[in-house]
Amino acid sequence: LTMHSSKGLEFETVAACGLGYMGVEKDRILGDAKLVYVAMTRATHNLLLTSSKQSPIVRKIHLAADQLARSLADLDSVGGAAQ
Repeated sequence: LTMHSSKGLEFETVAACGLGYMGVEKDRILGDAKLVYVAMTRATHNLLLTSSKQSPIVRKIHLAADQLARSLADLDSVGGAAQ
């Protein structure tokens, strides 16, 4: 069963492997994201997503998470200083 053919079906558990190798080029990002969305919304109870730590998309996610964490820490330190 492929992600494409699962549209409209539901499963208790869905596993989508290798997400780190989704396209990072602008022309592929939207299509791949829609396909992953279809897979994710098929799960009724359990969803397992896997990826490689070495993939380009995972590195971008880690960078974005690190930037968010730094921004939140900055906001927390500013808020803490005002108290």
